[in-house]
Amino acid sequence: MFSKMEIDTKKQIQKKIKTDKKQFIGDLRLGSDVNDVLAVKFKGTLREYVRGWSFDFTVADKTGDMKVKYWGRKDRDSVKEIYQCFDVDDLVFITGKVSSFRDQLEIQMNEELHHTITKCDRTEYDLGDFLSKTEKDVEGLLDYLRRVIDSINDPHLNRLLHSLFDNSEFVKAFKESPAAITHHHNFLGGLLEHTVGVVKICESLCSFYTELDRDILLTAAILHDIGKIPKYKYTVSISMSDEGRFIGHIVLGDRIVWKIMGELPDFPDDYKMKLSHMILSHHGEYEWGSPKIPATAEACALHYADNCDSKVKEFLQVIKDQGGVDAAWIYHKGRNIYLK
Repeated sequence: MFSKMEIDTKKQIQKKIKTDKKQFIGDLRLGSDVNDVLAVKFKGTLREYVRGWSFDFTVADKTGDMKVKYWGRKDRDSVKEIYQCFDVDDLVFITGKVSSFRDQLEIQMNEELHHTITKCDRTEYDLGDFLSKTEKDVEGLLDYLRRVIDSINDPHLNRLLHSLFDNSEFVKAFKESPAAITHHHNFLGGLLEHTVGVVKICESLCSFYTELDRDILLTAAILHDIGKIPKYKYTVSISMSDEGRFIGHIVLGDRIVWKIMGELPDFPDDYKMKLSHMILSHHGEYEWGSPKIPATAEACALHYADNCDSKVKEFLQVIKDQGGVDAAWIYHKGRNIYLK
């Protein structure tokens, strides 16, 4: 058996052998030389261009993410060998230079300039350097949701929510899960932060539109994105699970809630239909991946609350992430966003 002092010493030694990460994406500026390890979030396809073969991938750490463009020579096999040496969720040590395209920073890598990509051993790095977390107080957000749950007067809906939030394993997964890979709330705790945002907006709507059924609207607001727990997986980066790719969080969420409702004695069929509809329709439009479009006032309210929180958060994240750009405007997803 080890003494406490020996155990503490072993932990210190193990911590010391971790390779220090010196550069973070949030600190990179136009013209910066890149020479450090980053996590791979996305990987594009190998394609031909006028001078050879190229591919794109996206790298990330806890401070944000950035697109990388690798420009190779005419020898397809040599570029393909580099392309195949890493995959999504790997840590890679890359060398390159930060440039700008459409006012967005990106890393340019060029084979002619001897820029390199090397796959790294995860055990040599502190994984906390690569996944960002919510800046909000997680326990405070959970306490808020618990207070809302306790305020739900309908006994069936109250029981449904408690069956989940009294389960420690569910709560752990719920408070750690991201809400997206990109765009908004794409960090650990993102699902919890987004859910609280949607619930608060729905609370405001209920105070203005007093005809709304507060109990069912807030219940649906708490549960609307529950399918994102199985949708995403995360190690050194956030990626999509097989369930997420094949089925998607909307249908996954409906399945989870429908199963729980079916296990609760005497749970009203009317509530089953309404809650299922609200989860299935919360994206609002078929072209946005919604299996249904809102058919009740509460479903309509939930859709716009969800859309409001996600869109505002996306703007705020873009503005924060582009803090190193000198321009007053940035082009993002087909629109110009003012940064100042």
